[in-house]
Amino acid sequence: MTENDSNLQSTSADDGSTASVEAKANDVEDEEQKSAGHPVNSLPMSCRRVKLYEIGSSTESWVDKGTGFCHFEGGEDGDNPKLVVDIEFDGIKSVVSTYIRDNSDYSSQNESIIIWHEGNDTRLYRALSFQNILGHNACWAYIRKFLDESMLQSSTSESGSSSQTKESTSYRMLPSPSAATIQKLDSTLDTLICQNGISDALYLDLLEKKWLKELFEFMNKSIENEELTWIPSIASILLRMVLNWCGSLELMLVFVSDEIFFDLLRAFEYDSELLSQNIRMNHVKFFQEFVKHHDIVPLKNSTFYQLIHANYRMNYLKDVVLPRHLDEFSIQRMNSTIYSNMTEIMGVILTEECTFFEALRAKLSQSYMAALLLRELLVVARGNNILSQPDRNSLILMVRHYQLLNELTGYLDQTANACQDFEKNMRPINTKAEQEYVEIKKMLYKKRETPEDSDNSTLYRPNLLSTCRHKLVEPTSLAIEIFYICMEIFPAIVRAAVFTDAESGTPKLLMALCGTLVRIPDCLQAKEIIMRLLDPKSMDLPEKDEMCRLFYDKGVLDYMLNMVYVDDSEEAPESSNHNGYVRKRKSSRISRSSESVHIMEILSLCAREHRHRFKLRMQSQNIPLKIMQRTLEPFDKFLAVGALKFLRVCIQMKDSLVERHIIKNNVLRSVLWILNHHVSGSQGSVLESICLSILSAIECGSMDNLIVWLFDDQFCSKILSKLKETRSYSIIATLEKSRNNLKSITITKRKYSDPNAWFEEDDDTCTSNKRSSPVTNRIVEGYDDVNEDFPSITKSVEPEDDPWMPLRKRASHENKKEEKFVFNLQPRKITVKLKSDQGTLYSASTIAHSFIRYTNL
Repeated sequence: MTENDSNLQSTSADDGSTASVEAKANDVEDEEQKSAGHPVNSLPMSCRRVKLYEIGSSTESWVDKGTGFCHFEGGEDGDNPKLVVDIEFDGIKSVVSTYIRDNSDYSSQNESIIIWHEGNDTRLYRALSFQNILGHNACWAYIRKFLDESMLQSSTSESGSSSQTKESTSYRMLPSPSAATIQKLDSTLDTLICQNGISDALYLDLLEKKWLKELFEFMNKSIENEELTWIPSIASILLRMVLNWCGSLELMLVFVSDEIFFDLLRAFEYDSELLSQNIRMNHVKFFQEFVKHHDIVPLKNSTFYQLIHANYRMNYLKDVVLPRHLDEFSIQRMNSTIYSNMTEIMGVILTEECTFFEALRAKLSQSYMAALLLRELLVVARGNNILSQPDRNSLILMVRHYQLLNELTGYLDQTANACQDFEKNMRPINTKAEQEYVEIKKMLYKKRETPEDSDNSTLYRPNLLSTCRHKLVEPTSLAIEIFYICMEIFPAIVRAAVFTDAESGTPKLLMALCGTLVRIPDCLQAKEIIMRLLDPKSMDLPEKDEMCRLFYDKGVLDYMLNMVYVDDSEEAPESSNHNGYVRKRKSSRISRSSESVHIMEILSLCAREHRHRFKLRMQSQNIPLKIMQRTLEPFDKFLAVGALKFLRVCIQMKDSLVERHIIKNNVLRSVLWILNHHVSGSQGSVLESICLSILSAIECGSMDNLIVWLFDDQFCSKILSKLKETRSYSIIATLEKSRNNLKSITITKRKYSDPNAWFEEDDDTCTSNKRSSPVTNRIVEGYDDVNEDFPSITKSVEPEDDPWMPLRKRASHENKKEEKFVFNLQPRKITVKLKSDQGTLYSASTIAHSFIRYTNL
């Protein structure tokens, strides 16, 4: 080949390559010109960057298919454009394309996501997530343009579905309610809720109420036309929506609003699970017939009433409609929502505190419902963690400032008009509830007795929404519950109420609380309230003194003791039914035992915490002796447990006055008698444990007088000997050993000729022989007063210096009969002559005071 030929070939090749490059350049230029006018393809690549998601029948959540760029092909002259997505996932490139008009259920969410139902596969949904809002808006506007044209060019047969597609675009995510869309939404709702973005779109659609109103309009028309096929699906959809957003107060207020709530209840009446069991819950009928709003405290704020209604309705959903579907986490969320609503109510109340609490105080003594409202407010203050501490303190201070607790005194003694209102309007409800309960028991008992005659036609199925079996709390119990809640939150307001009530002279409130122990035998709350009022650990010294003064000096203790000492033994009338009388008396005795046990626990607290005051009452009124007598006549096991516990506390006081009372009145005889006759030696019991603990308290306290008395008393010594032989009680052997180790002392071997003198001597008198101290010039032994100019106390006292001269002159009048009073004052005895016709001797404190006063002259 010549050089010219080679040059020709190279020249022709260059011309061919140049032509192909120019052709490609022209094609690219044409595409750029076309893209330059395209609303989506002309956008920068960053605006068309998307992430593709898919969900189908084999998956329960959206699956990430990769990240890429989207563009459109075709679409000129009214054609069906094609959406193309070039994606790359794990290094593998692929192309996904779909024709816009072949798909359905297009929707946009949060200006970042476009979702559609793939036409080629009815079980496939796809979604594009844009990273740039401009790309999303441009793409969505382009797709909407062809959807509108497609709807306009559709046939008459497709007009129904086309109109639905048009209406569906008015919501962010939810389709317009219809038979087809409801079935589809029922099957896909769980999947949609799982996605955060889609769930937010559903939330916003529900919050606007428009979709809910259309849904209920469709439901009511279907019920009127008796087309109930898809009504259970509506109930299922609403149930899952409520469960998913039960923690949102904003959306729950939408569900319980006047526009939505009753239609919501009507939908729940068609719960498929209940219908399959042939159970129908008539929620709407229940609200129409039984639910009544009581305007207790009228306020001008309309928000207050809306929140009150919402609170009851949310509680109804939680307790009646949703219990079968709530798990522990859902219950916590629901409770949090209810408490948040109560916080809003408290906020309204505290902003109008003067008007509200003044009206509430005026209503408390008149209306039973006012006390129920006060209880609910205090329950919120006690257990609501959302309620701020300042708001909680404000509520407590308002209760104290307006003396709301003092208004409840009439509830306790049943003198308030609210109690009469309860007897007139509420008591028939309780009576009917008791009768209904008895009828149900009779019917169930009859079915149990004749099981062969029972079939599906005769089975008893009670009305689950019947209120005739629900009793209202008694006014006295309601007042006690309010006091108990206040005692838990802030005990000072209860004490303040007691002190305020006692300013009139008689502690009516405190005595009324004690009186509830009789009227409500099983009311442990009343006992706890009284015990916490008397417990000095939570009180300052002035409060402690004032409470003790009211309890001991104003007759409250005597009132309680009379309730223990009262004798319930009465003769049956001759014309009465003996069996019915015995049952009634037995029930009354059980009630008395219960109340007496509560009172004995209170007395045990007093003996433990108020030692000085209580031991004086114990000595003057013989309280332990009377308590044990109440236990033995007739013997009551449960009452004996309380009495023995009280006696054990008295012994543990380790006080000489208590020892004298126990020995003088033979109180320990009852303990050993119970241990011998009412305790089985083969098996342990509470009675046995308490009796042995009393003997252990005597031994551990080194109470020599009680130990000696146990073995010197003929009755006790016989029982101890018998128990030692029949039962292996180690405490008896220990007591016997302690008795043998003691010196041979007896109570009668003292300096007194009268055996009862030991029981009558002062508490400060020495109970055992003590070493005599030398006579000194000091008034008080151990006090260094040698440098003071006090006259010496000796036998050589001159008459004019005698400190008892005024008393001696007063005693020597007309040579009357004289008696001698021996006053023990260390370091020596002084004999004082007193008049015998004065009736009473001078007390030791008076004589000592006169002695010191005259010696200081």
